[in-house]
Parts: sequence; structure tokens; C-alpha cells
Amino acid sequence: MVFCKNSADQAKRKMQHEEQKKQIRERLLAALPLVPEAVNKGDSGDMSLLDNRDHTVTQAFNNLVNEIVVLNAPGTIRLVEPAA
Repeated sequence: MVFCKNSADQAKRKMQHEEQKKQIRERLLAALPLVPEAVNKGDSGDMSLLDNRDHTVTQAFNNLVNEIVVLNAPGTIRLVEPAA
């Protein structure tokens, strides 16, 4: 087997490039804040906090739902309004 002088470096750069392309395709859908009130209610099965559209957790959750809807069914309308 014959190797070029820089073949290891080239292979490493190619792997890094492929990893960067993969990371670009993956994106964060949402960041849900860990608010103690929301955690406690969620742990007890109480989802009433999501009824308060002004709450930061509700806004973040609605944004997450919108992202999932858009990704799974391009062209569909948003189910909830995104937070400003």
C-alpha cells in the first residue's frame, strides 16, 4: 500500500469536514428553562402552567412544538403563535 506524505492529515481534515457538515444539519429545536415551579408541576403531572401563554416555559414549549410541526410537515400552518 502506498501513502502520500500528507495522507493522514488529509484523511483527518476530511473526517473533520464531514463532522462539521453533520453538526450543521443537526440543530437545537428549543431550550426549555428549568423553572422550579414548572419542574414541580410537571413531575406531579400538572400541565396547567402551559395554559399561561405569557410564562417563559409556555413560550419555549410552544416554540418547540412549532419547530417539530414545521420539520415533520413542511408547508403546514403553525399550531401556536411563536413567542416574540
